[in-house]
Amino acid sequence: MRTYHRKTDRIRAAPDMVNSAVKTVNETGRSIRDVAAEFGLNFMKLHRMCKQSAANGGVPPIRSQHNRQVFTVDQEQELAAYVEKSANMYHGLPPKEVRNLAYQYAVKNSINVPVKWHDVQQASADWFTAFLKRNKSLSIRTPEATSLSRATSFNQANVGLFFNKLAEVMDRHKFQPHEIFNIDETGITTVQRPDRVVAKRGMKQVGSVTSAERGTLVTMAVAVSASGNSIPPIFIFPRVNFREHFVRSGPPGCIGSANPSGWMKSEDFFKFIQHFVDHVKPKPDKPVLILMDNHESHLSINVIDFCKANGVILLTFPPHCSHKLQPLDRSVYGPLKRFVNEACDGWMRSHPGKTMTIYDLPGIAATALPLALTPANIQSGFRVSGVFPFNRNIFKDDEFLPSAVTDRPNPTPSCGENSNQASQSQPVELSDAAVPSGSANFTDDGMLPQSMTNSAVLSDAVNGCNTDPQTPVRPSTSLSTSHITPEEIRPFPRAEPRKTNGGRRKRSTAILTDTPVKNVLVEENRIKGSKRKAQIKPPAFQKRGNPKKKAQAKPTADENEQTMCMVCGESFDDNWIQCTHCKGWSHTDCTDDSDYYVCHMCED
Repeated sequence: MRTYHRKTDRIRAAPDMVNSAVKTVNETGRSIRDVAAEFGLNFMKLHRMCKQSAANGGVPPIRSQHNRQVFTVDQEQELAAYVEKSANMYHGLPPKEVRNLAYQYAVKNSINVPVKWHDVQQASADWFTAFLKRNKSLSIRTPEATSLSRATSFNQANVGLFFNKLAEVMDRHKFQPHEIFNIDETGITTVQRPDRVVAKRGMKQVGSVTSAERGTLVTMAVAVSASGNSIPPIFIFPRVNFREHFVRSGPPGCIGSANPSGWMKSEDFFKFIQHFVDHVKPKPDKPVLILMDNHESHLSINVIDFCKANGVILLTFPPHCSHKLQPLDRSVYGPLKRFVNEACDGWMRSHPGKTMTIYDLPGIAATALPLALTPANIQSGFRVSGVFPFNRNIFKDDEFLPSAVTDRPNPTPSCGENSNQASQSQPVELSDAAVPSGSANFTDDGMLPQSMTNSAVLSDAVNGCNTDPQTPVRPSTSLSTSHITPEEIRPFPRAEPRKTNGGRRKRSTAILTDTPVKNVLVEENRIKGSKRKAQIKPPAFQKRGNPKKKAQAKPTADENEQTMCMVCGESFDDNWIQCTHCKGWSHTDCTDDSDYYVCHMCED
């Protein structure tokens, strides 16, 4: 039966209590009924335990599982631990895969299972339901889609380097919470995701009106401080020229800009930094810190020079780690999108039959921003990301598990290499097979002391080498068991080294306003500019690479004014290459000259 309701509490007695009661009966000679009443046990249960104790010479174990339960408690805990770790690695198993794994686990370990399991080659649905009831830490969840770049880039090395840089600037300038800021962009579209509505039960389709099929995107950049304050935002419209009436209904103090793509570019970010300095008023002797990502528009030399002159320190996050390290992403933009959708729903109800335009979005943002940019939300984002209060240990080991698929084993030196290379600083942990006979000078934690790790004999033992043929290495004395773990049946995923086809330059966390970092960026821009000047125009606009591929169509003369480079945002010229995925255009000088170009948006 699927749901069994217990009739008695006889089996729920603690084993220690039963043992004490049986011991009391055996040693004192008191009646079983009196001892059962004293310990609160069932009389027949204690009578049966005393009888078994007299026959076996000891207290029998308390039955800890149901008669028809397939796996023991330890086996189910092993299965549950494997399923939980798989989910933490972002490679979770759906219910059907868990049932398949349970069947394979039972077969490999010679566990008796119901006949129906063999018929379908998996555990039954009833077993899975009961498995979840017995393991309260597990439940069926809908996962959030996470890109491979984010899953693998958020690792201990990248996060540790970022906190080292953050600690460096914090120790150097002694920033207060009102002097630590985070800047980031987000998109607002004219087509919202409708909120839930109340409708008739049983209807297969319930609709809600939106402005159009596909919306137009307007980029909005926001700056917040660790004290809970915020700076009026900037809106970037997908227009060639900006007009002041675009932001007439926007939040008080907001500004605007425009470019044909509607994305943040170097000129727009420079305008927002000037807007930021006008509000915060930093000075070279009283600087402020800005945390931001490594977007190409943030790496402008004009922005860096302006920030250095006005006392603004720029620190960038590691690539693809903003979902964990950026305060705005952690606690502000989620509520903001929800309030924007609600405001869009309200606008559609207030303007029936009208289409929402990009000029209505600043007014919608003016309604949503005060609800999302609350001091509690902003301070929570800085706290959970470990920025302020500073906490480099804010992330647990389980949060780094998604990057474990790219782990590589440490290189093992060969037998011919110098053994001093393998044992220089840290104690070496040896298995029983690597310990020579007669060497028992171990520390309490099972490690060899530093003085013993420099000997050639132990180095050879660690490396698996035996230099003396007359003295063979003692084999392992550990007991071999036939138990097969779930990880042996279904190993955790391991990714091969990625082969990229080029794209943007790989960045890392850096203090942009430091002179060495700035000089590197200046040199990159100089090389990029000289490369563009020396570029020879090809006689025909064809796709480089396989000559059998069909030549790409060149943008027509009418499209020249509207076609912009997806990397630099500049206008059309003859040196173009098309993305093989989204069919967007970029300058060949802005790419890495790969035969099959994939733009940065498709690569992410």
